[in-house]
Amino acid sequence: WDPPDFEEELADCTAELGETVKLACRVTGTPKPGVTWYKDGKPVEVDPHHIIIEDPDGSCTLILDNLTGVDSGQYLCYASSPAGSASTLGKILVQVPPRFVNKMKHTYYASGEDAQFTCTIEG
Repeated sequence: WDPPDFEEELADCTAELGETVKLACRVTGTPKPGVTWYKDGKPVEVDPHHIIIEDPDGSCTLILDNLTGVDSGQYLCYASSPAGSASTLGKILVQVPPRFVNKMKHTYYASGEDAQFTCTIEG
């Protein structure tokens, strides 16, 4: 038996909102390892936005379609078999344009007094 070994590891990437990203790696081992994907320590759930492809040659791909800000994070591909386990990490940073979370509000003050305006921005 040969324990799982990643011949191609995940790479970090930066993308913009709405783009599609493919995280790809290739794992070998005998018996053929089972693969599980995680994002920030939680299993990735397959849906139309998260597509997992495993090829017979050991290539493993996680496709993230129509990226949103919540897709930013650390992704882990974990391979395990009776012979052992291995993992590879990749980070995705989704660039989100700045936006106002809380906008400034109108305020009234007397002439000569200090006024303070606050707002919250994310992105």
